[in-house]
Amino acid sequence: MHIMVHSLDQIQSFFPDTTKKNVLIRIEEKPTLLTPFYEDVLHLSFSDITQEEYDDLRGQGLSRGFQLFSITDAKKVLQFVNQHLDADVLHIHCHAGKSRSAAMGIGIQRILGLPDDAIQFRNAPIIPNETVLNILLHAANRA
Repeated sequence: MHIMVHSLDQIQSFFPDTTKKNVLIRIEEKPTLLTPFYEDVLHLSFSDITQEEYDDLRGQGLSRGFQLFSITDAKKVLQFVNQHLDADVLHIHCHAGKSRSAAMGIGIQRILGLPDDAIQFRNAPIIPNETVLNILLHAANRA
């Protein structure tokens, strides 16, 4: 499996090789239109915020409207990936393609034991969301 991490703009204009099995994990706060080249799509919605940032906002009474990546989200990701271990390419996108989707891609790469060259970040440099990565790895260790 190869992992490609995209921004929203990149995924909307990307045309995958349709001779290969392509699946997609979408991380968005608002649904958008997308080209229909993916055999399966997992839709997730959570904010690009770390646990520490969320706790700070909550302490100030400002956390309303923010949603953290959860263990439930992580289990959905793991189930989706396990269902599609035969996929040629796993595409992951969030708005910028630098934080949430990058963390998820790195987590999946580690969980599956894929080599470094199995993941491609189309919007480098990346700043992986530590909360997403940690929760995903924690969920995989509990499975």
